[in-house]
Amino acid sequence: MKINNLIFILLLFALVTAGCSDDRDFNGGDNYITSFRLEKDGISFNGSISTINNEIVVTVPENILLNNATVNITISENATISPNPSSIKDWTAEQTFVVKGYNGTERSYKYKLERGVVSRDGDITLLTQEDVNAFADMGLTEINGNITIGAASGSDSIHTLAPFSKLTSIKFGLTINPTYAGKNLDDLKNLKKLGSLKVVELNNTLEEINLPQLEYIVTGINIDLPKRLQKILLPELKHVDRGIYISKAEVLKMLDLGKLETVIEDFTLDGGWGTNVLDEFKIGSLKSVGGSFKVSNWQELKSLSMPNLENIYKLELSSLKKVEKIDLSYLKTIKSDFQISNNDLLTNLNVSSLATIGGDFNLNYLPSIPSFDGFKSLSSVDGKFTLSNLDKLKDTKGFKSLKSVGKQFDISYMAAVEDNLDGFSSLSSVGVGGVSINDVSFKTFSGFNLKNVERIGIYAQNITSIREIDLTRLNIEKSIILNNIMSEYTLKGANVFDGELSFEGCAPKVVEGYSELGTLKFSLSSNKYPNYSFPTTKVKKDLSISMYNFEGFKMPNLIEAGGIVTIFIMSETLALDLPKIKSMGSLEIGSPVMRKLSLPALETINGDCRIITANYMGEFEEFNIPKLKTINGTLDFSGEYYTNNKLTNLDFFATLNSLKAVTIKYNKVLVDFSGLKNALSSISEKGWIVTDNAYNPTYTDAKAGKLIKP
Repeated sequence: MKINNLIFILLLFALVTAGCSDDRDFNGGDNYITSFRLEKDGISFNGSISTINNEIVVTVPENILLNNATVNITISENATISPNPSSIKDWTAEQTFVVKGYNGTERSYKYKLERGVVSRDGDITLLTQEDVNAFADMGLTEINGNITIGAASGSDSIHTLAPFSKLTSIKFGLTINPTYAGKNLDDLKNLKKLGSLKVVELNNTLEEINLPQLEYIVTGINIDLPKRLQKILLPELKHVDRGIYISKAEVLKMLDLGKLETVIEDFTLDGGWGTNVLDEFKIGSLKSVGGSFKVSNWQELKSLSMPNLENIYKLELSSLKKVEKIDLSYLKTIKSDFQISNNDLLTNLNVSSLATIGGDFNLNYLPSIPSFDGFKSLSSVDGKFTLSNLDKLKDTKGFKSLKSVGKQFDISYMAAVEDNLDGFSSLSSVGVGGVSINDVSFKTFSGFNLKNVERIGIYAQNITSIREIDLTRLNIEKSIILNNIMSEYTLKGANVFDGELSFEGCAPKVVEGYSELGTLKFSLSSNKYPNYSFPTTKVKKDLSISMYNFEGFKMPNLIEAGGIVTIFIMSETLALDLPKIKSMGSLEIGSPVMRKLSLPALETINGDCRIITANYMGEFEEFNIPKLKTINGTLDFSGEYYTNNKLTNLDFFATLNSLKAVTIKYNKVLVDFSGLKNALSSISEKGWIVTDNAYNPTYTDAKAGKLIKP
């Protein structure tokens, strides 16, 4: 009996000892909430528990009320929580829970309900895979709101959208943020209607968008800078009520919008400025784009066929380096601009039904295209008409139907044209800006079928084919500019032209007409006609003569210039001959290098007269103005940064009897002012400025007759 009692006591001691050892290992300090979930009507809303700030956040859509919601909460073993979660009735209010460990240490948790991520009724933001899975528990096939999947930044958190596989409609937007880690959107394959689709810039995992049943997008598609996106397959999509924007999709290999018919606003397909690989678009059913339709920067695309496209607001097809053919054969109207540019290999452009363009028309840098037969129906362009950098264009007959251009008509860099621009023979109306022809080959130009035009500009630095420019039947409102025409040509025009006629770097061999002009400008630097003569008798406004490398320039019939006469000659040997001019508005001469100025018939200058007597080019030695009587302004007779060392007197002004003021400076050998004695009575003391000459008489000296240096 004693032995049995002893054994029992030993066993009991062993158990007590073992128990005491376990108590030393368990410190009782765990005081955590490890899971938190609200449940309402069978739907669970998992809480996000932060271990950093001990915060519990539960996200619930705004349209779900939480009255009578139940809570499921898990805490550390042997810990207690207060208040008792089951006693909470209002889960919309913030709560504070205190978890006390077995050893008495406490940890506080702050609970709050988050509705801020749901901006409108039905909007849902899913930041983690757990959020996605919880959403699937709703069992919905339609979402009356926006869905945002993933966060704008952070680590990849969502790998599958399988819980969405029953969805057929999302009323508003579907946004895929960068933290979506899936490679595709196959789990959304049952979607038929979508408010909008947006793939946020810098998503690094998405490789394919395949929505095989999607037929309708209410607002639009926005996919910008997808790093790995190779396929966009929306084969049943027919209508987009706003816009499509796909940009900088450098690894995109397939784009299927094969049944798309209508885009209400802008439609942009941009390959970006880096390398890209897409060589084909499927957009052949497209009928209408209500905004801008832009396809640009695709390096491998071979052709662009849209044979059903009928109406566009604005078109831009640019930087399609390998496109050889563009088919827009059914396109009838464009309400705004039409631009096709920087397409190196394009040879076939068919827009044979296009009749009207509501904005600007621009074909630029198409170096391989030989003709524009595809524009046979084009009759009007309401904006500016531009053809430029068309190296192989042989003829313009494709524009035979063109009758009106609302703004400027501008063609340039078309040196291979062989048809004398006959393709524009029906053009009868051009708007503001007029006609500009720059480095375009032709022999004769007579203004197409125009009767009235604001301006004519012909620039031909690299063209030698021009023989005649006949503007006789044209009413030109403002100006004619002829620039660098290197061939020998004849200019014909009306006898009276009230606008501006300007010659830049060239002059016609023969001039017919133009007896009276509004403004006349010469800026010539050619020795083709070393002794050049121009027949005009009257210039109503300004006359500008700027010349280099000429032996002589004559205007033998010129009697009057009503505005400013500017003479700037850079040839020492040039003889300027204006033998009949009697009056001018004002005179500015900045060419002392010519040494001698002769205006033998000049009587009146109605404004100021400024003559630079010396500058870096040279200095005047002689003046012949024997009939000058009146200067109704100031006479400025001075050197410019240099001094004149040739003129000793002002005897050439001896006939001058009316002068408002004088400024005479920097004439280092000038000692005799007696040439001004007849004009002194009209000059006030304030108007007498004489300095830095060999002799500088004061106004008092001059009035006293002391006009020659003693």
